Amino acid sequence: MQRLRAKRYSQKDTYCTGFGDLPPRVLQKIFLAFLDDNGFNFSDTSQGPWIFTYVCSSWRAAALDYPCLWSHIILDVSSFPCV
Repeated sequence: MQRLRAKRYSQKDTYCTGFGDLPPRVLQKIFLAFLDDNGFNFSDTSQGPWIFTYVCSSWRAAALDYPCLWSHIILDVSSFPCV
């Protein structure tokens, strides 16, 4: 089972070929441009900067190492009850 899991993760990283060869700073600028063009719910881990961390290890490292991705938080106050 561990061998299958390790093989799966190593294959997952090969999917980044091309984009994975980009320097982290270039990837980070692309990530930020994507987020600026698309709204997202920060608490939903299938949206926002979270999605970049699921692609491969180089994307994960680039996303987690770029504070700008994590400093823009948009809250939908309409979902909060009035006080």
